[in-house]
Amino acid sequence: MTVGEESSLPVVENKNIAGFWRRLLAICIDFLLLGLIGLVLGVFFADYFSSLGGWGRIIGFVIAWPYFGVMNSRICSGQTFGKELLKVKVTMLNGTSLSISKSLLRALVFCLPIFLNGAAFSMEALHGWFVYVLAILVFGFSISTVYLYVFNRRTRQSLHDLVVGSIVVKAAEPARKVSVVTWRGHYVATAIILVAATTVPNFVWKLANKEPFTSLLSLQKNSC
Repeated sequence: MTVGEESSLPVVENKNIAGFWRRLLAICIDFLLLGLIGLVLGVFFADYFSSLGGWGRIIGFVIAWPYFGVMNSRICSGQTFGKELLKVKVTMLNGTSLSISKSLLRALVFCLPIFLNGAAFSMEALHGWFVYVLAILVFGFSISTVYLYVFNRRTRQSLHDLVVGSIVVKAAEPARKVSVVTWRGHYVATAIILVAATTVPNFVWKLANKEPFTSLLSLQKNSC
């Protein structure tokens, strides 16, 4: 059964589930807010951030992770500022709010790939088992998240939702148990994406051993 065949399955209506565009606009608002915070910090700590180089991204992670982790939990009724404006919230499948630990885990799965992408790892670190873990986190998690956002139309649960058993619902609707189940084919597709991500390092290494990349790498080493 392919992804396209999901449309032929019987759909259980649940008007309480937040739609694609509401979730997308809510996350855009949240990232815009976090970007403004980063811009203000950059004005005061520009020299320090510049000295961090690629690791300056860790500052964004330190801000974004607790932002999503705390505000999407029961502490803030499952709503970031973006979700509050779009009138949606995060709950568990039984309608209760997320504990702080589950919300932090959910936020970690969502935020970690974003901030690991572009981090300044040394060439020595990008060998052995670590590079495969990094490939799964950056490529596997990112592609899986986007895939589920777009194609999981029945529950609109993405990777970080499936990990902790959460769902994004309309805030105006009364709390209730969500009975719609994610199509099993999406779990299979997600597993395939995560496994396929482990092939990325081998592809990159093979590419790096071909011209003109070998010459470029030599120039980079000589300039260091």
